[in-house]
Amino acid sequence: MTRPHGLAGYVEVRSFSDNPDRFKVGSSFELNPPLPGHETVTVCGVKQKKGRHLLLFERFTSRDASEVLLDRELIVPDELAEKPEDAFWIHEISGCRVVTVAGVELGLVTEVLRTGGNDIYVVAGDKQYYIPAIKDVIKEIDLEHRVIKIDPLPGLLEL
Repeated sequence: MTRPHGLAGYVEVRSFSDNPDRFKVGSSFELNPPLPGHETVTVCGVKQKKGRHLLLFERFTSRDASEVLLDRELIVPDELAEKPEDAFWIHEISGCRVVTVAGVELGLVTEVLRTGGNDIYVVAGDKQYYIPAIKDVIKEIDLEHRVIKIDPLPGLLEL
């Protein structure tokens, strides 16, 4: 959630979802990081303004109350999420270590850029790398150990 909107407690939400019905009254989301006593939030108001999603959440119905939600992510609970086979959620990829098939440690995934064609994993280590999330590069994603193995295309790590 990026910023408050108005006095009623609405907050602007940047969406990474491909589901146009993701945000509707009654939808519940997990907070990341969670708030003590508020691990989940439920939408009680929805507005659209200039292509932006503005949401109001139960128990956060004033500008002051909703400010604690800023800079937190809304996560769809896994049991409600529709994920294709061999696909990963951004929150699953974020924070994973990235290692080449030769064993060179590159760093951690700090951001996932949605480009339309394929995602780009931003990896921060000694340098910052932009790793395309394509089968020619991504060889293994091990969520249990939080490791992504890549076989970089020629020149990819020199950029």
